[in-house]
Amino acid sequence: MNINWPKVLLSWYDGNKRDLPWRESKNPYHIWVSEVMSQQTRIEAMRPYYETWMRLFPSIKDLAEASEDDVVKAWQGLGYYSRARNLRLGAQEILAKQGGQIPTDRKTLESIQGIGPYTAGAILSIAYNLPEVAVDGNVLRVYARLYDCHEDVLKAKGKKLITSKVEETLPSARPGDFNQALMDFGTAICIPKAPRCHLCPLQKDCLAYEKGTMNDLPIRTKKKAIPITVVITLLIEQNGYYLLHKRPDKGLLRSMWEFPSVYIDDYDIVKVAREGESAIKDKKLSIGQTSSGLSKRAFSARLKLIRNEGFDGKQSLVAEEASLYGKSSKREDKKYIKGEPLLLAQHLAYKQLQETCKVMGLELLDFINEEKRLRHVFSHREWQMHVYTVKSRWRDGTAIENILSKQQKGPFSLAIENPIKGAKEVDANLDIGKNEWRWVAPKDFASLPWAGPHGKLTILCNK
Repeated sequence: MNINWPKVLLSWYDGNKRDLPWRESKNPYHIWVSEVMSQQTRIEAMRPYYETWMRLFPSIKDLAEASEDDVVKAWQGLGYYSRARNLRLGAQEILAKQGGQIPTDRKTLESIQGIGPYTAGAILSIAYNLPEVAVDGNVLRVYARLYDCHEDVLKAKGKKLITSKVEETLPSARPGDFNQALMDFGTAICIPKAPRCHLCPLQKDCLAYEKGTMNDLPIRTKKKAIPITVVITLLIEQNGYYLLHKRPDKGLLRSMWEFPSVYIDDYDIVKVAREGESAIKDKKLSIGQTSSGLSKRAFSARLKLIRNEGFDGKQSLVAEEASLYGKSSKREDKKYIKGEPLLLAQHLAYKQLQETCKVMGLELLDFINEEKRLRHVFSHREWQMHVYTVKSRWRDGTAIENILSKQQKGPFSLAIENPIKGAKEVDANLDIGKNEWRWVAPKDFASLPWAGPHGKLTILCNK
């Protein structure tokens, strides 16, 4: 292998580098934000978010002093919201401990909230021209092919081996450009699965190309199948207003707004469909934010209820078979859980949401047919969303205007524990101040930070 291949790569980069806004200067804050945004997100998709972010939070001080809600809202659409929260926390730490200046030594930089080895290497090399490596998936792939490395790049041994190679070949004169060249090269030429070797300036230096193994590399641990969560969502409407729920301030999508929903994991649906009741064993069936407390015996009773009566008492909705996906002539439909497993999810979810509304004094009226189905991969999980529109009214005849008047003083709050067990137990567990609910008109939806794909559902409310 020609030891001068880094010079060849830099020459290619000089003529082919992407025109990106954060490359217009060596501002470490700009580089930091761009690197965090580009994790798990394509450059083309994140670019407009970056530009908006810089208008809203042009400096570390602006970001540090911003509210979490404003930061999360600016991030909405990029997913993995912990990245946005960590950026804000990191900015606060830099402002408080570093005088607002991003540190130039790796140990201190990596101690800051949300900054790991790759991000630290990128900031130090690009902004400060320091000889620091920045090893990400692109770099692992490029080096595995260049050096015909057959170690698993996702395991410690493989990562360590490739990192040492990067350190050996990092040009001391242009470390930042070299790291960016690897990023662009891995995106444009040495791409996954089908590398564009006919366009590669390093073809003569690539050991994998010489041995014909480039399509086999890099070696990566096979990913587990993405788990599925069935989400039953109700668009509960009253006089043009929709009931929204603010998620808890901890966990996934914390403090973000969603339409009332119940989340049922694939353990409870997919495995039951495949293996029958024995798949449950002693594990309780999880519904929404709390455990439904359904034992194996109770699950069996629920399943029989649905087989005999159908969801919401409608015999016509009972599937003739209990297969995982049900029969369908459309290929895309087969990706959705169907049949009795879905009917069970619908039944339990509707009961839970019905009981929750009952505690608030709200009665659900006409249950309209499924409005929309949405498949959304989020946080390493596939959400299969089934969305229904439901009319509502207050049981005591209260007008929605009276509720809106009270709401102006602050969202009304409640927490529901084990709602599937019945209203009496729900009433006993009523606890003010944990979960927030709010009636919102569609014209005000844009002002809210939405949880995952729930923001996509707002269009259904503007019909």
